[in-house]
Amino acid sequence: MFFISWSGLGFVTIAFGFGGGVIGALISDLLQGGTDHHDLMDTLLIAVGMLAGAVANWCVGRRLNNRPGRLLVDPATGGRVILRRCHTLFWIPMQWWSIPMALLAIVIACLPPG
Repeated sequence: MFFISWSGLGFVTIAFGFGGGVIGALISDLLQGGTDHHDLMDTLLIAVGMLAGAVANWCVGRRLNNRPGRLLVDPATGGRVILRRCHTLFWIPMQWWSIPMALLAIVIACLPPG
């Protein structure tokens, strides 16, 4: 059994990663007319799609995780607490998942076609 742990909108990271690759594969399929022949263009378009997903994930993650928090002050002690919503996947802020996504895209781009 496999568990996915996220907080806030961290699960969107998975959609950006897989979605970018799937969109690249669909564009490649449309450009080749649905042939079953795999070539360098397939691999590169999947990698470019994943790289675009990584960039989108970075931008969305930075924007979500850099929102200002809400300041609460305890009237008895004067202690201050800032409440802020975190958007994480497996306890890692979602924008930092863009680095392994981009590295995976580069590895896919370097794979031989076939």
